[in-house]
Amino acid sequence: MAFYEASGLTIAPAATIDLSYINLWNSGTADRLRVREIGMTNTAATAAKVGLKRTTARGTNTTTVLGTAIDNSDAAAAGTLDLTWSVESTKAGNYLRRAQIASVIGAGLLWTWWNGPGLVVPTSAGITLVVPTAVAGSACECWMVWEE
Repeated sequence: MAFYEASGLTIAPAATIDLSYINLWNSGTADRLRVREIGMTNTAATAAKVGLKRTTARGTNTTTVLGTAIDNSDAAAAGTLDLTWSVESTKAGNYLRRAQIASVIGAGLLWTWWNGPGLVVPTSAGITLVVPTAVAGSACECWMVWEE
């Protein structure tokens, strides 16, 4: 298994429940992606609520970052990190995690799954950070690390 990561600056999601900050999408590998780390830091002095959900349809993404291999001799990543959409991804199920980020520039969160199987993302599915309440989000620097 190889490790990959991607990051980017998000836009501030509107005050609509389940609008995405970022979405890691498994775009075609027969293998499952195994999320090992998700991080987020605030770029404004605005509080940000965040939740973690699964996605079952990618939506129409307009800004995507390709996964970068941590070992540059590994194959190209199947996972991609979407940052903006003209049509939002489809979310499913309950929140896996929720958090509140303080209204301080640089405040953030780091969720890890380094032990065990990781947070599994099957083929043609994703995992997304969303605004879990009808309160506008803050623009944030976000990243994910995963295994393929």
